Amino acid sequence: MKFVSTSKELDPIKVLFIGFSFGFSLLINVWIFYRITGGLFNPALTWGMVLVGGMPWVKGIIMFIAQIIGGIVAAAGADAVLPGKLDVSCGLAEGVSRGRGLMLECLLTAELMLAVLFLAVEKHRATPFAPLVIGFTIAILHFIAVPFTGASLNPARAFGPAVVEGTFNNKHWVFWLGPLMGTTFAAGFYMILKALNYRTLNPSQDQIYDSSLQGGSADALLHDRHDPDRENMTLGGQRLASVSDTGSPIIDTQRPVV
Repeated sequence: MKFVSTSKELDPIKVLFIGFSFGFSLLINVWIFYRITGGLFNPALTWGMVLVGGMPWVKGIIMFIAQIIGGIVAAAGADAVLPGKLDVSCGLAEGVSRGRGLMLECLLTAELMLAVLFLAVEKHRATPFAPLVIGFTIAILHFIAVPFTGASLNPARAFGPAVVEGTFNNKHWVFWLGPLMGTTFAAGFYMILKALNYRTLNPSQDQIYDSSLQGGSADALLHDRHDPDRENMTLGGQRLASVSDTGSPIIDTQRPVV
């Protein structure tokens, strides 16, 4: 089952199957491993985490290499278990130029990186649900990109099958440069927003609805609750740097988070 098709051959059921398969498999595995490794399986996302200071360079390099090896091992395992010839390589569909493929991989991986940064790295009430949202993000991005590039969004995803199938060609670089560019842009955008203290633009986002306050006055329904446990929140053995004006802890991006 090839992961690329032309628009004439596009089967919506196939695209939905691929998108939900990737999305739910990532959702489950991120939820399993995010307390151990941060739930990262993508070298491009690892690169973005290093850029924002969420991971030490040495750890980032080790994880980057491990993820590439993991992609090869996973592809070899699929080839050994599944009947027939493995045919899951990413590639550019007919009519999709290198430039278009590059930008598509770049923009969609940037969207994925932003989901990780604002849902998993930034600590707030929605953080426990980050794997769920990230999994659905992957599914939606696959719906968009599968017909055109195979929706790599991950150098390890493209490299592993290419090694096992021997399908390297002069377009393979698109699936490295595109995702790495995307996470670089997303990391830069994130750091700019952090420098501008973006939380002050909409400070009530992490407040709690409580109709029991002041007779149910509409203006009093949003409020902060003091939770002493949140003041001592840690991640990966590191205490969170501070608590925002809304009571939402802010991660110290100068310390490792995964």
